[in-house]
Amino acid sequence: MAHTRVFLHTPDAREPEVIDELVETITVREVITRHLEVTDGYVTLLEDTETEISDELTLAEAEIGHNAHLHVGKQAKVHVSVGYLGRSISEDLSAATTIR
Repeated sequence: MAHTRVFLHTPDAREPEVIDELVETITVREVITRHLEVTDGYVTLLEDTETEISDELTLAEAEIGHNAHLHVGKQAKVHVSVGYLGRSISEDLSAATTIR
């Protein structure tokens, strides 16, 4: 059986928690509740996507592959404002968006 590594990002942590040796048949809910102190009211997103992942799906069903980054939080969107060279830009983005 294949094993998967997942990087679990949360609003309270600066760095993701690295979770190794997950089997593809484990559900997203099991991954989250084993490693975080949450039971409900959370949103799970795959990095750089806007689509919420059902926590009832297995990693394989949700197409969460090796070295995937999962973002878990209370909301799917965040309001971001950036100021640069006298300009200000604001936008609502997915909570799983990587800004470079």
